[in-house]
Amino acid sequence: MSSHVELIKSKLDIVDVVGSYIEIEKSGANFKAKCPFHNEKSPSFFISPARNSYYCFGCAAKGDIFTFVQEFEGLDFIGALRVLAKRAGVELTRENPAVRSERERLYLAMEHAALFYQRQLQNNPKAVEHLKKRGLTDETIKEWRIGYSSVEWRTLAGYLAARKVSVADAEKVGLIKKSEKGSGDYYDRFRGRIMFPLFDSSGRVVAFSGRQFESDGTEAKYINSPETPLFEKSKILYGFDRAKLNIRKNDFALLVEGQMDLVLSHQAGFSNAVASSGTALTSEHLEILKRLSNKIVIAYDGDDAGGAAATRGWQLALGLGIEVKIASLPSGKDPADVILDKPELFAEAIKNARHIIDVELEKIVHSKLDDRQRKLKVEKELMPYVAGLESVAEKSHFISQISYASGLKEDILWDIVRKAPVNSLYQSRQAAGSSMARPKIERKDGIARMLFGLMYRQEKAAGPSGISLDIRQKVCTILDAETVAAFDRSFEPIQDDLIFEAEASYAESQDFAAHIDELVRNFKEQLLREDFAETMRKLQIAERAKDTAATLELLKRCQELSLELRNITKRQ
Repeated sequence: MSSHVELIKSKLDIVDVVGSYIEIEKSGANFKAKCPFHNEKSPSFFISPARNSYYCFGCAAKGDIFTFVQEFEGLDFIGALRVLAKRAGVELTRENPAVRSERERLYLAMEHAALFYQRQLQNNPKAVEHLKKRGLTDETIKEWRIGYSSVEWRTLAGYLAARKVSVADAEKVGLIKKSEKGSGDYYDRFRGRIMFPLFDSSGRVVAFSGRQFESDGTEAKYINSPETPLFEKSKILYGFDRAKLNIRKNDFALLVEGQMDLVLSHQAGFSNAVASSGTALTSEHLEILKRLSNKIVIAYDGDDAGGAAATRGWQLALGLGIEVKIASLPSGKDPADVILDKPELFAEAIKNARHIIDVELEKIVHSKLDDRQRKLKVEKELMPYVAGLESVAEKSHFISQISYASGLKEDILWDIVRKAPVNSLYQSRQAAGSSMARPKIERKDGIARMLFGLMYRQEKAAGPSGISLDIRQKVCTILDAETVAAFDRSFEPIQDDLIFEAEASYAESQDFAAHIDELVRNFKEQLLREDFAETMRKLQIAERAKDTAATLELLKRCQELSLELRNITKRQ
């Protein structure tokens, strides 16, 4: 395994790998970007080609190409290995099945099932003909590994048993179910259905969605895999493994509903399309997409159910700060129908997709409500979403639009925005992204890391040549020896990380000494502010206790600290 890892690392450049997922820019000998692992407005994520690694000094995320792909795509190490091996053109040899972990056994069970369903489809001409009538080509059927499950009760169970897949593993991944008659027998979960495998972002089969083709004794049009150790419905997007880099390339994700909608979208060239499967769109789905692009276009069915699903989707997306547009499809038609009949019409709908606020405004304006009711609807239902927009320019744009269409004056709309009880979706924006958020490093701690990182870099003879500068001596002017020693002990395990941060930020600096002075000054200012806040707290306690002597002493100390702070800020 280690030989595979080293070979892949030798073939792939970290800048190319990370740059295929997020926007990066040159910064001296390194590259920087907004960190994809926590919310931030200015870049604190640095990539070092020389070290073949990355580091974020906003949240301390760090690693190499493998850890980046693991964290970005939510994969285990083997999944990241598969993604990067494919990209590097490295063939992975199979390890000994006898030492395979449980999780890998579960993946193997799903792979066996996918192959079985594919063979079953080829043995069922009626099912193949049905798929072709729906517009799928042989190539698409093969590429998406679409299959068929026999209407018989135990064909898959027998197939898996013959390949040494245990009953426990097959049940754990939802391929078989235990008989409810108490006989102890197991039967196939999927029977008489067109089978669509669902993949994780590395392309491994993790679940299935089966559409009814022959009667299996149930009325369910679709049956989906249950939640399993491999499959979390709220995190898996159908087609994401193929769409992820195209979402980044096109700078928007196309959201559709069903499997046929998704597969036909890709077949028609919309390779940035994804679909939720077996569940409604979730904030986890949207956070995954948001890492690649802050824009989505929703193309759900043109019926009432599709409209309701689209509404849930755009409300969630707006709540996460994502720009949402809606593609208008003919009433009663789904994307698969439109692509099959007139693919150019679907392309036109995507091209002309409109911002959701424009769409909702038009609905209100053309409703049968009277003028007063329309204005109230604008205030109560539309303006909270305008208030939640992050960009002031966008707010201004939509307020002008709404004013013109509704007759409400712009100053009234601005007043509504300022006073609006922002939709709870916006209030939970940070909470919704908490699964991906990391704790921010406080400013004082960040300055200390940078200052000590530069000091360690200099002490390891890695500092800029020709500069005579004793950073430790400068640090000792603001910290006593005991405190400096405490910092040294605390930072010892992460010295290399601190040096990387320092190099990423200051390696190309033209005025290194000035930067050191600024860091020392800023660090001292933060220490003084902390001391001032603590002294003020003690002063309030002394005043409440009517301790005159302590009050006078603390008041004097507050004045001294205030004077020191004024002197520091004057020099900045």
